[in-house]
Amino acid sequence: MAGFLIPPWYESEKPGDLEINIVSIIFGCSLGATLFTAAMAIRQTLSAYRRGRLFSAYIVMCWLDWIGCNIMGTVTYCWLRGIAPPSFWVFFFIIVAWSMQIQFTLQIIINRISLLLVNKRNINRVKWGVALIASLINISGFCIWIPARLQISPLYEHINIVWDRTEKAIFLVVDLALNMYFIYLVRSRLIKYGLTKYNKLFYFNVAMEIISVSLDCILMGATFLPSPVVYVQFHQLVYLIKLYIEMNVASLLGHIVRDSRQQNNNRPPTNRFGRNDLEHSAGGRITTSISSNHVTHVRLADQFDDTTYLSKPQQEDGIVKKTETTVSSTSTYAMTLKLYGYGPSTCTLRVCTVLEEKGLEYELITVDVFAGAHETKAYATNFHPFNKIPVLVDEEAGIRVFESRAIAHYIAAKYRGKGIELSPPESDIKAYAAFQQALSMEAAYFDHNVSTIALEEVFNPRKGLGPANKDIVKAKFKDLDESLVGYERILSKQKYLAGDQVTLADLFHLPYGQLTEALGLSGLLPKYPAVEKWWNGLKERESWKKVNVEI
Repeated sequence: MAGFLIPPWYESEKPGDLEINIVSIIFGCSLGATLFTAAMAIRQTLSAYRRGRLFSAYIVMCWLDWIGCNIMGTVTYCWLRGIAPPSFWVFFFIIVAWSMQIQFTLQIIINRISLLLVNKRNINRVKWGVALIASLINISGFCIWIPARLQISPLYEHINIVWDRTEKAIFLVVDLALNMYFIYLVRSRLIKYGLTKYNKLFYFNVAMEIISVSLDCILMGATFLPSPVVYVQFHQLVYLIKLYIEMNVASLLGHIVRDSRQQNNNRPPTNRFGRNDLEHSAGGRITTSISSNHVTHVRLADQFDDTTYLSKPQQEDGIVKKTETTVSSTSTYAMTLKLYGYGPSTCTLRVCTVLEEKGLEYELITVDVFAGAHETKAYATNFHPFNKIPVLVDEEAGIRVFESRAIAHYIAAKYRGKGIELSPPESDIKAYAAFQQALSMEAAYFDHNVSTIALEEVFNPRKGLGPANKDIVKAKFKDLDESLVGYERILSKQKYLAGDQVTLADLFHLPYGQLTEALGLSGLLPKYPAVEKWWNGLKERESWKKVNVEI
């Protein structure tokens, strides 16, 4: 009896004995992969449950991908073995399950990439762009593969042969591009800052990508088998292995975090400059490299109130020392300004911008905030009593300053006469009052709004605190819009907030301003031409371009 929508001229596509044996072997291997993958998914689900994140996007996508793989594999095996007669519904469920595989496999990779991208607009572009490509591939399956399997016409069958191989090549390219992008981000945003612990993640991901691409090539090669349908059985095994690879990458990230926290907890006591005694005497874990060119900084998510956070990717043990500064001479000497922080964090960027404006030489020493180095009692004792970053240590003066704004004021005051004057002397009462007025504006009318928006849209979701509260975001954008009216009144009469010279008050707007620009600030600026001109001028300053490069 013919199945639903099977035409009278339909010819059976049941494979021969040899091909049935191949199908059975592949299905058997798939069942093994199903068990291994399910075991890994259960472990990660239980771990997420203990953290109160049972229904995180990652966990949900992993299970839906697993379900799609097994539905497709089981239905395909029953069809090829003749257990389920060919019909529209058999082919329909195969395509639905295949669509789940395509979409969730790619979105799981993007979920991993989003850990290293703070710009929500860029994340959404990648997410929706890939979803669109995958959806077009899925639609083509419904429009081409099902009619070809129903043998509606020889034309559909011929088109399907070509398109089957083409869409698999497209998927291979997209899969490869996403993984290469992740590998690039790991190297440029983590390893580059001395976080060499990520080398393990880097090389593991390279190896897994080679395996993943090989699987895509095997799947594509299966389309050249004599039977036009046997290759369908390969999908279950290929995508289950891909899912297993993704879960292992996630597991590796978790192990790095746990290992780092254990190492930080076991770290010996530190001296007043934060180096433990072993490191101070033998060089040990601290490595310093001074280059003749400034190392550019790439933005990563950081936390409100001078602390950098993310969804727990990680770094080198405790504190790793790496110089990222401009050296104007070839002589060797110890630099006295040491900035403990993390280059891509907004608050560290604020200080680095001021240091660049003053033309000062400094060391940027990476603090392993992701692994909790800043949360230890030793860090609070030796660096920041509130366990935050950044902290400036002026070894020449024997002074330690924490909080990014306080550090900026210290630099501007101590190095008055060097580089650009970023704050007026108190003796100039009029200029000093205008400067304090501008500082108050930035804190009350700008930072309060943009930092809250960033907290809701970026930091809270990354910390697993749920989606952004859109009412709060909307209210803060409304307040920001009203504040820009006052900014426009001032900046339409003078170049900067405190007069015609740039000051700390202007520079303080840059880190959170750029972060919020991608979240909606850019839509407000055209209404205020003087503000827009001022803002664009700040972003074009050489100091900012040196320390900040956004991907």
